[in-house]
Amino acid sequence: YRRAVESAAAAFAAERALPAELAELEALTGAIDGREDDFEAYRAGDARFHLGIARAAHSPRLLEAVAEVQAAMTEVLDAIIYHSVQVLGHSTDYHWRIFDAIRLHDSEAARRSMLDHIMATENVIYGLVPEIHHGAGDSVSSR
Repeated sequence: YRRAVESAAAAFAAERALPAELAELEALTGAIDGREDDFEAYRAGDARFHLGIARAAHSPRLLEAVAEVQAAMTEVLDAIIYHSVQVLGHSTDYHWRIFDAIRLHDSEAARRSMLDHIMATENVIYGLVPEIHHGAGDSVSSR
């Protein structure tokens, strides 16, 4: 669900973002860059970035869906005790790539960059929660 919703939001943002929204996305990305050692502040900025993309997509339904996904992600990430500064640094790099694609109005690159970011996050979560594994058909099942 997150893959579909957030990658679509990024693609639409690349097509529809207004200059003020681009400036906001750049500021949101800059605000988390270098904050990887403060997970709570980082996570709050991360969620604002994803919601900013959804707002720039100009789709109320996508904004609602992204807000739902981000709330669920906060619950999952709060349950994980260890938050690697290095992993968060990679997340920041993905945010810059997503922003650059949106800024360049390249909807396919924005969609793909967001999808890559989401899949990287999934891999981190799967690696930190050993009782969950990624099975066939992209489903999550317990052992």
